[in-house]
Amino acid sequence: MEHELKDIRYQSAKYERLETLMNRVNEQSLKEEHRRQARNKATGVDGVTKDEYGEKLDENVASLIASMKKFSYKPLPVRRVFIPKANGKTRPVV
Repeated sequence: MEHELKDIRYQSAKYERLETLMNRVNEQSLKEEHRRQARNKATGVDGVTKDEYGEKLDENVASLIASMKKFSYKPLPVRRVFIPKANGKTRPVV
C-alpha cells in the first residue's frame, strides 16, 4: 500500500493532471482503509456507521468498486454544520 501511495505522489508531481487513480484502487486497499478508520467518528450524511458498513464489507466494497469503474459513483455532499458566534452570527465547522 505504501508503494502505491509513493507512485501516486510521483505521478502527481510529474504530470500536471492525473486523469484517473482507478488503477490504484482495489478491494484490498479499500478494506485496509476501512480498518484504519476510527470507530468513534460521526456517521456520514447517509446515516451509516462504520460498524454497519463493515457488517457487509465485502459486498459494499465490491459494489463501490463496480460503480467507480463504471464512473457512476457519485459521492454524497459533505454535511455542513454551523456553530453560533458571540456576535449572533454563525460560522461553519471546518
